[in-house]
Amino acid sequence: MSTPIKTEDLVQLYKELWSTTDETRRHELAAQLLSDSATVSVAQPQTLQIHGHADIETHIAFIHKDLVEKGLRFRVLDKTIGRNNNAVKFSFQAVNGADEAVVSATVFLILDDENRVVSDHTFFE
Repeated sequence: MSTPIKTEDLVQLYKELWSTTDETRRHELAAQLLSDSATVSVAQPQTLQIHGHADIETHIAFIHKDLVEKGLRFRVLDKTIGRNNNAVKFSFQAVNGADEAVVSATVFLILDDENRVVSDHTFFE
């Protein structure tokens, strides 16, 4: 088992994975942060599940076209960051240029023994 990464650092790197426009950096972050069998489950009006690095990176690219390229950025709500052994939770907002929240969600990450994400469960509010 590797030494646990500081929770706040993990959350900031994970935010960077979802917000960087640099494809090379996104790929590096995905390799660093995601286990080989990582799964992302998003609770929207219906549940969306994405499995594996390639599909998760494709989904992140879609998010960029849908949100980031339209001028939105992600903001982690620092007071929401918490960890319980291999489970990490935090909330974030997508904010516009006026710094107004247009989307809010809570994320639960389950980590493996190498501190990489096995599953991401995102709940939009």
